[in-house]
Parts: sequence; C-alpha cells; structure tokens
Amino acid sequence: MILWVALACTAGPPDTDTGTPGLTVDAGPDAAVPVGAVLTLRATATEAGEFLWDLGDGTRQAGAEVSHSWDSAAHRHVVVQFTAASGARVTDGATVTVHLPLAAIAPSWSSTIAEADGILWAVNPEADSLARIDTATGSWAEIPTCAGPRTLAIDGDRVAVACEDGEALWIHDGATANPLETHDLGPGSRPFGVASREGRTWVSLQGTGALARIEAGELSTFPIGTDPRGVA
Repeated sequence: MILWVALACTAGPPDTDTGTPGLTVDAGPDAAVPVGAVLTLRATATEAGEFLWDLGDGTRQAGAEVSHSWDSAAHRHVVVQFTAASGARVTDGATVTVHLPLAAIAPSWSSTIAEADGILWAVNPEADSLARIDTATGSWAEIPTCAGPRTLAIDGDRVAVACEDGEALWIHDGATANPLETHDLGPGSRPFGVASREGRTWVSLQGTGALARIEAGELSTFPIGTDPRGVA
C-alpha cells in the first residue's frame, strides 16, 4: 500500500528592507477565527518605531497591537508596515482564515481515507480490504471487507464502507474491526459514496440513481437522478 500526502503551505512575504541593516518586523503567526469574532494581532520589530496594519478588508489600524473582526468568510492577508525613527520601512504579513461558525457536530462525508481518535482508515479497492493504522505507534493491519470498497465514513465507533463491486454496505466495529452489519444494496446498484452520523448512514447508488438510507438496521432507498457519487 502506498500513502500519498499532499501539503499546501502558506506564508507571509519576507521582510522588505529599505537599506537599514538588521531592521525587521514580524506580523506574528497565521491565525484562524470565526466570522464576527475579534482577533488580536501583535507585531514586533528590532527597534522602536511606528506600526501600520492593513487588515485585508480595506481597514487600516496603527499600533503594535490591534484588534479586528471580519464580517465574511475568506482568507485575509494582513500586512504590517513598520517605520523606524530613521525613516526606514519594512513590512511583514500573515494569513488570517476567517471561517463560518463550527458545527456542534462534525460533518460526515464520503472519502477514501478518514481518521478518528488517532486511528486512520483507508480503502484498498484492489484487495477488497481496509487499512487500519494507529497514528501514534505506526502499526497497521489489513481488514477484509466487501468487494471493491470505494469510500468510507466514521460514525463514533462504527466504520461504514460502500463497496461498488460487492453491491453492499458493510459496517465495521471501530475497535475490533469486525463486521457489525452487512447490507445488500441490490443488483446493479454500484454504491459509491457513504456518509454516516448518529447511527444513520447514507449511500449513493450510482448504478440505480438512488440514495440509500440505513437506520436501525433497516434499508430504504430514494430515487434522486443519474449517477450520484459523493455524499455529505
């Protein structure tokens, strides 16, 4: 099994110097804040002088420490300009991620890989199995499941797996990895995406153009249109 890890990294621009050796300013680390919440930003410089902030939404404030809130979700690039007593100027920036309020219950969506409580799960479609990896120790095990697993979703101590080739949904025990439930989704159903929360599981059936719901061990299906795949 090969695991690929993609990283996206952001950073503020390097200090710009107008010719004064050793003069630098630091806008502080990147930050995240909900829409409407107040964030305090603190800048430091290598000598005394004046600070002027551009807060990424047209607002400017003066001072080494400023507080601000943003009224919409976006990645805001904030920049602080420092002017030394000599007149030399340098700048530095940081990224503030302004996000919508977090849900009380985390969302669930179909994915080929998911993690909960330090346990990472991934589908192995060619081997009809799951990989279960302990992120603390690095130990892992291969868990047999239904044929052609495409996606999985974690709901508490349950791991739901949609299997295209097996035309089935399996639910594994998150602690023991043993199957708890198996559900036949019907000939030609070709299940693809799965999402699960609070004991209710939804599966997209791309072959029959339907959405399946499994709740309390009972299966229901709802026609929704051609070739449904991802579900959240």
